[in-house]
Amino acid sequence: GETEPNNFFNLLEFISFDPAHKGFIMEDDVMEILFSRYGSARLEKELDFIFENNLRSKGGDGTIDLKGYLSAVLHRTGRRAVLTIV
Repeated sequence: GETEPNNFFNLLEFISFDPAHKGFIMEDDVMEILFSRYGSARLEKELDFIFENNLRSKGGDGTIDLKGYLSAVLHRTGRRAVLTIV
């Protein structure tokens, strides 16, 4: 469909955040990339957007899995995350 390239980009982005292929990403894994992309002014906002209540500062464990990540980034565009693993 029309969202396929966007979904593929989001999947590749998650993989770049998780180079060890743990199946989840941590705040620390993405901070450098988000800082270089958005700068310090938007870093906290982007972390909050991706991790929401999973942020350590909000009492979470600071991690998010692929399904949660896709839900967060696709929520921004108003699309549903559909993840099918075969």
